[in-house]
Amino acid sequence: MRYGRQVHAPLFPSAWGVGAVDGGHGPWVIATLLMVLALAGGPLDGFEIGHVPRGVGDRVSDFSYEWEDVRFAARVWERRLDGGGFRVDLRVLVLRGERLSTPRALRGFLADYLEGDLGDTVHRLVEPGVAVVVRIDGARFAREELAATAAGIRPAIGRRPPVSGRPAA
Repeated sequence: MRYGRQVHAPLFPSAWGVGAVDGGHGPWVIATLLMVLALAGGPLDGFEIGHVPRGVGDRVSDFSYEWEDVRFAARVWERRLDGGGFRVDLRVLVLRGERLSTPRALRGFLADYLEGDLGDTVHRLVEPGVAVVVRIDGARFAREELAATAAGIRPAIGRRPPVSGRPAA
């Protein structure tokens, strides 16, 4: 075995041998799967983001932070503006904290955190201490996209969302 040798794999999927297995449809199968995955946001702190609206920015960032004894896991989709800079199209937040004990407590916390601006936001208390929040740019996306994104957030496959005191695996 030789070490230090570079191996270059072609980018076209059929060169990976997929076409030989499925009768030549490999590139189409992979392209379809990639399209479906592009419309899903992936895992975030014990949840799967199953729907992301078409047209959201392609700059995706994950953050974790804490505010007022509540831990946040955040995923943000941004797009580059023509004049420079970026604008947030979509935010998905998983919040964990003891003070998120009831729907009313969650709403009060979010009103403080968002300084009263709950517009273009959907939130759900999954269990005491665990909440999911979705915010969308209402000027670019219809309210139906906000609802579809929120409805597409589910506990990660094979496990339920962890209790607020334990981090997701």
